[in-house]
Amino acid sequence: MHEHLASLLPHVAANQRAQVLQGWRRFQREVGQIEVNHTPTTAALGQRVKPEGESQNQWRAAVRRYTDAVSLEMPEAEFCFLLRIAADMQTHYLQRLMAPQTSRDAVLDTCSFERYNRILLAGFYVIDAAVVQPLTTVDVQETLREAVKAMRQELFEGLAWQCGAMQEHPLAEMREWGSIYFAGVMCSMINTDIPRLHNVLVQDGKPHHVLLERLPAYVCSTWPDKSGSGLEELRDLIVKQIIEDCGLATLSNHLSRQSLRKAHSEIAQWSNSASSLEEWSATQEVSQRLDELAACAGLSPRGAEVLALLRQGLTQEQIGEQLHLPRGTVKTYCERVAEKMYKAAQG
Repeated sequence: MHEHLASLLPHVAANQRAQVLQGWRRFQREVGQIEVNHTPTTAALGQRVKPEGESQNQWRAAVRRYTDAVSLEMPEAEFCFLLRIAADMQTHYLQRLMAPQTSRDAVLDTCSFERYNRILLAGFYVIDAAVVQPLTTVDVQETLREAVKAMRQELFEGLAWQCGAMQEHPLAEMREWGSIYFAGVMCSMINTDIPRLHNVLVQDGKPHHVLLERLPAYVCSTWPDKSGSGLEELRDLIVKQIIEDCGLATLSNHLSRQSLRKAHSEIAQWSNSASSLEEWSATQEVSQRLDELAACAGLSPRGAEVLALLRQGLTQEQIGEQLHLPRGTVKTYCERVAEKMYKAAQG
């Protein structure tokens, strides 16, 4: 494989190199013009997510224009270019990390170094996996095409994944920032005109506004369940969760109006205070029933954690303090837990 690379790459056509360079320069220019007007932390969640989503829309538009302009039909030029860019930037940030700098700059430079390192590794993993048998020129070109696809994914999605991972940071403000940013990423990828999604969101207001308010909690609760294979897969999982969790519309086909009113009342009571759960778990028999329902309710890891704290008698405010989550996020978790437990009880 490496022999083929040595013989092919030096002979990349000039027009291919020009195409990649032109596409990259345009991409860099467009990205440099993206402005994000971060909303104060005291603003509502939807208002904080909105500018992040708008900047992500511009980013995704720039990515589309780059991928449209730079063809994968002849991947040699782009592989060489991305390899050089990643190696140069990796060296650049490594040198910065070796010099004295502030804690903030150290964190940013570490993230940048890791991002470009992952671009390099993505390409090399594909190439190394192909070195198992003698390859033809056609095989090498196809391998390079797959390597470029992997490097593009790290290049265009790497920052989003890094920011999403901030939800696991030990500092509460960093976790909240990661949730807000990643909610913006997901917002730019979700089409609220999808019939089923539109129908559940429109019940509580303008679909896009409702989505902005709810996304941080869904991003936070879904993050541990991510497959890691791509942003699209995580987006689909979040949309599925929103459709399943919003309201009690899915129960209306087999519950009477009286039952629905009772369900709404129970969910409102559960999500607004811990008293009903505390009273319900007062006896051993009912406590055991709660354990059985929780086991089959399909709760996320965070949802199960919230339920456990509710059963201990903690208020939403206390749960937020213990889990380092905003009050609005805790409220959403309580509502989702209550609804899932109710559905499990009905089943």
